[in-house]
Amino acid sequence: MIKVSIITINKNNASGLKKTIDSVISQTYMHIEYIIIDGGSSDESVDNIRTVDDHRLVYWISEPDTGLYNGMNKGLQRATGDYVIFINSGDYLYDKYVIDNLIRNSDYEDIVYGNLCILKEGKTQIVRSASEIYYHAKYQHNIPPHPVLLVKRDLMNKLEGFDENYKVIADVVLIATLFSDKARSYKFVNIPVTVFDMNGVSSNPQNQIKIYNERKSFIEKDFPAYLEDFEKVYSKPNIFEKIIEKIRKCVMR
Repeated sequence: MIKVSIITINKNNASGLKKTIDSVISQTYMHIEYIIIDGGSSDESVDNIRTVDDHRLVYWISEPDTGLYNGMNKGLQRATGDYVIFINSGDYLYDKYVIDNLIRNSDYEDIVYGNLCILKEGKTQIVRSASEIYYHAKYQHNIPPHPVLLVKRDLMNKLEGFDENYKVIADVVLIATLFSDKARSYKFVNIPVTVFDMNGVSSNPQNQIKIYNERKSFIEKDFPAYLEDFEKVYSKPNIFEKIIEKIRKCVMR
């Protein structure tokens, strides 16, 4: 039996949280523990959590935190599953078979991942993840986003979760670190995993300068050999406008 911990972070997004909860408790895979970390919401979020009647919701709390990644780390500390996946409020699993399909098509790799699905203007678009990740060869701008990743919990704990010194890219930092080690096994399963809420922090065009600065700081500190590749990505004319346009076209998280 492989147990999966699904962790949801929320603050004042009651309607989005309900979508997320519904998608988790509808899963056909029964070996799930569901954990909800609410950042002290003042809307109806807590009421929505209290209405959940499913034995897989094993823990929830509503209290102030210091930010998104602080909440994600709180959830990780409570998790006991073999694998962990973060589906934050507003995002939701594509269908009721997602977790079942990921587990059934894996061979207990360190990382199992699929595709992101974007809902935009009433239409869905699937953004296919790369089946092979070459982070060790050059700087990667298109590593899979966290809502499509099942990662072994022991590995997440070994890396000490999300680095809260990063305010907008701690998930990118963790995923890059995961894929940069060639000794770690991974498998791509070609299915849509999560429907992505385009209102997220990293999709906000106003955060692109912060994202650039934090990405550069991370590369300089941990992967200086990739700095030249990184700068090539960001040195093109009007790069921030192009990044924002890519977001609008659902190319990056």
